[in-house]
Amino acid sequence: MGEPIGFYTVQAAIAACHAQARIPEDTDWRRIASLYDLLAELAPNPVVEVNRALAHGRAYGPDAGLTILAQLDNDSTLSGSHLVPGVRGDLLALAGRSAEAVPSSAALRRSLETSGNGTSCSGEQSC
Repeated sequence: MGEPIGFYTVQAAIAACHAQARIPEDTDWRRIASLYDLLAELAPNPVVEVNRALAHGRAYGPDAGLTILAQLDNDSTLSGSHLVPGVRGDLLALAGRSAEAVPSSAALRRSLETSGNGTSCSGEQSC
């Protein structure tokens, strides 16, 4: 009988999927989405859910990811984080909903500027 699958094993499998893609378009997002589903069962937390939303958005279309992301709207542990607005903006842009992505981009810019990690965004600079 094999050993149970652990948190780090799943993270390594996700990293391997990314590494195996020669170009970004070759990324196996369906496999990554299923691995994030497993990771969410093993270690449920908001950051895993954000990553799961992105993976599902890439694998099954932006609306699938936005549905997962919407479940985090009232999660105070991510308050002020760049993660949710960044992923939301990316998925909205992927869906062709650029006008809706603008508030997420502004929220991302604000969170990066106040993060205290030395990152700043201005004018022409991409965040």
